Amino acid sequence: MKKTIFLLIALCALIPVIVFALGEGGIQGGGSGSGNATSITDNIIVAADIKDNVITSAKLLDNTIATGKIADGTIVNADISASAAIDATKVDLSAYATLVSPSFTTPTLGVATATTLSTGQGQYELYAMDQDVKTTDNVVFNTVTAEIISPCTATDNDCFLEAVNTGALTDSYKKAGRVWFDNTAQMMRVRNNDNSATLDVWTSGAASSLNFATTGSLTGGIMILDNVVSPTAAQCYGSWNTITTAGTVTLPAAATGMSTCIATEGALEITLELDGSDTFILAGVTMDAGEAIINTTAEAAGDYICVIATSAVKWRVAGKQGTWTQATP
Repeated sequence: MKKTIFLLIALCALIPVIVFALGEGGIQGGGSGSGNATSITDNIIVAADIKDNVITSAKLLDNTIATGKIADGTIVNADISASAAIDATKVDLSAYATLVSPSFTTPTLGVATATTLSTGQGQYELYAMDQDVKTTDNVVFNTVTAEIISPCTATDNDCFLEAVNTGALTDSYKKAGRVWFDNTAQMMRVRNNDNSATLDVWTSGAASSLNFATTGSLTGGIMILDNVVSPTAAQCYGSWNTITTAGTVTLPAAATGMSTCIATEGALEITLELDGSDTFILAGVTMDAGEAIINTTAEAAGDYICVIATSAVKWRVAGKQGTWTQATP
């Protein structure tokens, strides 16, 4: 009986010491322990009873921290691993159904919906395409309208239509089907289908060596000149030149196929001269190089003379009215 009373007195004396020790050092796991949640009375351990930095992740049971234990707004970008690879199904994008001017850097997109696309040069509307449009594709459009066509360059092998070029193409420009405007000769030119030759396309006032063959008919007018005393080569391909003052009319150097008629408005004396090395053939007689033709005898209103260049040095009189004779200029 005395021993029992003694043990009770000793135990009562130790209780304050144990309480004091717990208050000073806090609860620290020193061994494996066998305690569990039912061994501790609810709300008896408070934050002040736990020493700072003593509970590590090893002391936390896996999958025990729920959303209710995380304060709203406390997880920031730095808390998420760069390799987390969060699945898109875990992110609520409903609030971002319409993005206002988003900026992406080399994104990989699935199906994107947009009404316009900004390329940095303005807003562009998007339309569905029923064909591939790549540099290697043959693309068909209903109508194409262009205000300016930039000139081809010597290294631009895909350029076929050229706005302006000063003359003949250099070899680096030549390509089958290429079309350009020669602003020196004032005509369109085109390379033929095997790129072996350049063909000329006639334009107003320009001469051309392009040949046409037809089993039908060609209909057109002739060039009408008014008192042109020094017609150019381009003006001597099917022209009628009415002279209104007496004097001299000088023809350009002959080129096979040229033809022109010189007519007088009144009773005028007209001398028809040639390039120095060319000759006239009048009434079947070849005149000396450089000799002229003149209507000095009984000139009258309505006199005319028509000549055709049958070679590069000869003009043949094809028709005349009035008296036209050989003269030395």
